Parts: sequence; C-alpha cells; structure tokens
Amino acid sequence: MLLIFIAFVNYSFSRDRPPKKQVELDSLWTIWKNTNESDSVRAASYYEFIKILDLLSEFDNVLANSDTLLNFSTQKNYKPGIGYAYVNKGAAYHLINSDSSRFYWSKASDIFKELNMITEYGEVNVDLGISYSSDNRYLDAIEKFEMVISTPKIASKDKVYAYRMMSSIFRSMGEVQKALEYSLANREILKKGKKTGLVGWNLLSIGHDYINLGDTSKGMDYQFQALKFFKDNNSNRGNWETLHAIANEYREQGKYDLALDYLDQALTYYLKEYDWGFTIPYDIAKTHYQKGDIDKAKQILDKLIKVTLKEESYRILCSSYSLLGEIYEKEKNYKMAVQLCLNSYNYSLKVENWEFQKRSCECLYNNYKKLNNSKLAWVYLEKKLVIEDSLNVLETNKRLMRFDFKEKAKKDSLATLKKERLVQEAHKTAIQQKEKTRNMAIGAGIFFLLMAGGLYWRWQFTKKAKAIIEKEKDRSENLLLNILPAEVAEELKLKGEAQARDYDLVSILFTDFKSFTLESEKMDATTLVKEINICFKAFDEICEKYNIEKIKTIGDAYMAAGGLPVPEDESIKNTVLAALEMQAFIVNQFIEKEASGEHAFQMRVGIHTGPVVAGIVGVKKFQYDIWGDTVNTASRIESNGEVGKVNISEATYELLKNDSDFSFESRGKIEAKGKGEINMYFVSLV
Repeated sequence: MLLIFIAFVNYSFSRDRPPKKQVELDSLWTIWKNTNESDSVRAASYYEFIKILDLLSEFDNVLANSDTLLNFSTQKNYKPGIGYAYVNKGAAYHLINSDSSRFYWSKASDIFKELNMITEYGEVNVDLGISYSSDNRYLDAIEKFEMVISTPKIASKDKVYAYRMMSSIFRSMGEVQKALEYSLANREILKKGKKTGLVGWNLLSIGHDYINLGDTSKGMDYQFQALKFFKDNNSNRGNWETLHAIANEYREQGKYDLALDYLDQALTYYLKEYDWGFTIPYDIAKTHYQKGDIDKAKQILDKLIKVTLKEESYRILCSSYSLLGEIYEKEKNYKMAVQLCLNSYNYSLKVENWEFQKRSCECLYNNYKKLNNSKLAWVYLEKKLVIEDSLNVLETNKRLMRFDFKEKAKKDSLATLKKERLVQEAHKTAIQQKEKTRNMAIGAGIFFLLMAGGLYWRWQFTKKAKAIIEKEKDRSENLLLNILPAEVAEELKLKGEAQARDYDLVSILFTDFKSFTLESEKMDATTLVKEINICFKAFDEICEKYNIEKIKTIGDAYMAAGGLPVPEDESIKNTVLAALEMQAFIVNQFIEKEASGEHAFQMRVGIHTGPVVAGIVGVKKFQYDIWGDTVNTASRIESNGEVGKVNISEATYELLKNDSDFSFESRGKIEAKGKGEINMYFVSLV
C-alpha cells in the first residue's frame, strides 16, 4: 500500500517537471546564487531547483529550501516567489500531513488568483483536488476540479487531468452516467491537443462506462478504438490493459475461447515489461474453470500461487486461493476446500478487504457445513453477517455522499440565480434613481417652460422602458421554460427553490442508435450533426404531442419520461405511443436514406415503469434530472432491444396488457447486465 501511495505522490506532483539530474540542479543553484540576476529569475530558478529534489529522501531539505525561498520573496515583496514557496511546502507536507499540505496550497492558490497567474493557479488547484480525493473528501475535490474546468485560459493539460479525476470520482460514487459525461467532455479537449497516451486511456474509460450502463456494443466499440490507438503508438501497458478489458467482457458474455485468445495476447504484452504473474494469469485460470477445463485452471492457479507467495501479492493470493477452494468444493473435496478458503481469509485480513473476507467466510461456512462441523460453520456464518453489515454501512455512506453532492449542487445553482437577480434589481434601482434625480434637476430649471414637453418625454421613456423590461422578462421566462418543466419553473420563481420529489409511477423512455460510432465515421461532422438534429427535433415534437417530458440527450442517446412533473392517468400509454412514433420516424428515415444511397441510423427503444426521484441538479447550469433503479432498468431494457422495435419491461406490460390498442410479443426472460433475468415484451399498435 505504501509503495502505491509513494508512486501516486511522485506522479501527482511531478507532472511536466524536469528529470532529477545533478547537472540541472547545479545550473539552477548557480542562477539562484547569482545576485546580479533579477529577483524574479532567481526565485523562479530556486523554485525549479526545489521541485527536482526527491520528496521522500530529502523531505527536510525541501522544507528548508522552501522556507529560504519564502523569506527571500517576502523581503523582496515578490509575491510570485511567495506562491512558489507555498507550492513546494504543500508538496512536501502532502506525504505526512494532508491538512498542512492543503493549507499551503490554498495560500498559493489565492496568490496566483490575485496575480492572474492562470497556469500556476490551475496546477495548484489540480493538486488540491487530488489531495481531497485521496482522503475520500469527494465534494471538496469536485469543487476544486470544477474550478479548474470552468476557469478560462487554464492549460488544457490541467483541464484534462481535472476531467479524468472528476470521472474517476463519480465512478467510485456509483454515478456512472456522470462519469461518462465527464469522460466524453474530456475526449473533446483531447481531440484538439497532441495525440498523447491519454487519448487511449480516455477511450478505454468511456468503453467501461458504456458497458456498466448496459450498452455493451458501444462500450466494446470504444475499447477496440483504444486498442487501435495503443497499437499505433506502441504502448505495451495500453495494449495489455485494453486486451485484458476486452477479454473480461467476452468472458462475461460466455465467449470463453475469444476471452482466452485476448488474454493470451494481453499476457504477451505484459511479459515485455514484467515477470509472469498477477491478474492476467488469474483471469486465464478463471476462464478455463468457467469453460469446464478444471485441470488447466488448477495447473495455472498452482503456479500463480507459488509466484505470488514470493512477491507477497496478497490480493492475488486471496483470489487464487478462493477460486481453488471453489474448484475443490465442486469436486466434493471439502477438507481441501476448507484449507484453501482459510488461506484466502487470512490474506484478506492482511489487505483489509471486506469483499474478500465475505467470500472466504461464505466458502468456509458452506464447506464446514458439508463436513458436518456445525460449530465452525456458524462461526464463519456470523463473521459473514458482520462483514455484510459493514459493507451495507459503506454503501449507505456512498449514497449519502451522492445525496450531499446533489443537494449541494442544487443549493449552489439556486444561490447563483438569487445572486444574479439581486444584482439585476440593484442595477435597475440605481438606474431609476439616476433618472429620477436627472428629471428633477431638469424640471427645477425649466419647470414652466418645458413642463408639457417634459411630461410627454417622461411618458414616452417609461413606455419604452416597460416594453424593454417586458421583452427581457418574456425572454427569461421562455429560456427558463426551455430548461425546466413549467411546474418546476413556476415553483422556482415563486419560492426561489424547487424541491426534489418522489414519483411512484413514471415511465422512462430511452433511445439509442445502433453502431453509432461506426456510422458516424462514414459522415462528415456537418452531416452528422444535421442528421442527429433532425431526429432529436422530431423526438421533441413527439414528446410535446404526447405530453412526455424530455429529460436530456447524451451523445446519440435520448431520454424522456411520462408521468412527471404532474402525474397523469394516460402517461404510460402516451409514453409507449410516443416511442412507437419515434421508431416509425427513424424507420421511414432509414428507408428513404437507403433508397438514395445515403447513410442512415437504426434505433433501439426501451421503456420501463416504476418509482423515481426527480429534481433540479447543476452547479453552474440548471438541469432537471431523474434518479433511481427504474432509470437503470430502463437503460438495460433499451440495450437489450432490437432495431425497429419498442422493447418494454414486464412492469410496463402489466399496466397496459388489457389495452386493446396494443399488441404484445413475449420475449421471455432475458439476461440484463447487473439486473439478472427480466421478462421483456415487444409492443406494437393493433
């Protein structure tokens, strides 16, 4: 754990910094000691000199030199040098005291902001965000990264890093959709810059997120794009990690031969830099086991355990012993299974991993029970239940963290609106007061001579001012209604806030274009945007026709909901009618485009009905959004549909099955990623 932490620190605080070479240290030291140089050159050279020092082995030296730079810059009243000194003190303290580290970095951030040193301001806030996220203070980290993202002129490399960290934070919070949005935004920045390795890692992250959201086809498409990038750029690590990810997805799909082929390729790249061992061989063994080749799996696991015992790779040992225990339990060799699961449990205590501990206790409970050792079986059952309680607490903490973030985002958005409104009102009052004073002065001087003309002018002025104010008010109202549902917008205007609400029965509609990435590569950017706009404009009109609330678009995906913000009896039926009309529009488009030799899209549509929470989110811009398991299930229903058809869940079917306007085709139980088997139906008009 310490080695991982040290590697993280060295990477985090060495982005784009010079290599540690004695000749460079000597050169920078010479400039610093040369009193004929300007204060700014001397301070900058000393700053670079301190950055090259090893934070681990020369901690005291880093602090002493940073204090020297701080004293020098304070005496010379050279504020950039003071900021540089605080940066280096923060970097040194990060290894031993995060609070002290953040104290100095925050002082540096304030100085750089005051001096408009945008590059330095961006870098130090990225480091602050990293520090907060390493302590699991995600809300504080998000605030810093958002600051970097939203501040103009901050270097692209810092924005890219901020987007990556935001995506990682939301992924760890279980907010995969938000993680995907930040990864996609990051991709747009990376497209404009140099083709660094970050492009490949970004593509791989997007692929993971799409897969976790249930869109396996699109997810693997991005993974193969990442693989092509890494192969073109001769990246060993990129190649083996991407091949490994693709293999695991094939294994999840039960395509074991394909999975083994990609795992073998991944191992070939891995062995160019590392010795045999660790996660790839473990996954090879697991795939052989799932395929039914038990002997091959045992052979690989035996070798893997011998290697990892020497390397003290406890996490791999936990997994390897656990899988071997499962194999021997299947072979009814319960004594051997117990011994292996005990080994797994002991190593799981070393790595303090509750998931490993839970799995080991479950294995021990099952095998002791089969050996008729009730006493030990109950011991490990009790341990398992205690661990499950701890895991539930962790999950509850994550949910609270997600809730805190959403509440904070909502309050920040409302506070921003309120602040802007107060500024506008103050400005309006000042203008009115100014006009009133001027008119009184004019009236006092030429009251009798120009009274009639003055009154007429004032009447004209007031009329025009009212017209302008009314026009601006109408424009603001229309803009607000374009962003939020009418009922929510009205509540926001009346109360200054809009409460999130629970809805018991909402129908969620998802659409997604088949093989969008492949089709989009055949079109130029202008044509692609035009085609998507044609489709989504038609969808907007259909939603308005059936009183369905459009929620948002995510790339080529479209999301809408029936039954909110005002529940209606016909909302479920109207949602299905809207979906059928959307699908009919795309089918007609496809037929027309194909006939003329043009590229066209095909689409999947899915609907699920159930409870959701809906409300306003957003730190800088409002967004009406919905959350809940119903949303995730609807996404899975869509991804398991077929082009040209509307796929609905059993919950939606049960509410519409007696409606004579619809015909239903049962598809039986279909495996949905993360949801298990779900009954699904195709629906059409009679």
